[in-house]
Amino acid sequence: HVARELVERIIAAAEAQGVHALYLLTTTAERYFPGFGFSTTTRDVVPEDIRESEEFRDACPASATVMCLKLPS
Repeated sequence: HVARELVERIIAAAEAQGVHALYLLTTTAERYFPGFGFSTTTRDVVPEDIRESEEFRDACPASATVMCLKLPS
């Protein structure tokens, strides 16, 4: 329950700030995040500034699943 609440709070905060999309990398939770509306995508469609983050460049393996949640504008 705590994890669900944390994800819901992050999504709500992003919406309140006018964020258009959230991206994540996972090696274990590909089945968890679709319950929040995330869908699998590819690294090449992720905005460049996010692809240049430490997580995308070094912290997560290239085999990690990339997921995206488009938020209402």
